[in-house]
Amino acid sequence: EAYQKALLQEVELYFGNENDPKAWRTLCRAVGRADAPEDIKKCESILRNIHVNIVDLVHWGIKGGEDVKGNRVKAFKSVDELRQYTKDQGKVFSQAQLMQYNGGNVVLRHLLRRLF
Repeated sequence: EAYQKALLQEVELYFGNENDPKAWRTLCRAVGRADAPEDIKKCESILRNIHVNIVDLVHWGIKGGEDVKGNRVKAFKSVDELRQYTKDQGKVFSQAQLMQYNGGNVVLRHLLRRLF
């Protein structure tokens, strides 16, 4: 449980509020969109069908985020691919943690998928 709480804190540290255009741009850049738009709706449209592992997003931030050339998060074409990767790697962000969460983090509100 302590690990899951730490993950939540890291997500909030590296990826801000869903009303912050900078948070959306950072998220777009994390998945390889160097030309991330200024507009939140455009970023949201780009990310709508993107499936990424939340733990990988945190590791992206820890490794220096967008300041490190070539640093990007692996994106999956489907929820099924993401599910298999998450299971194989053991990189799980707890659904129970989300149930207790009432913040407005861009990642947790828009990218977290129910996998198991």
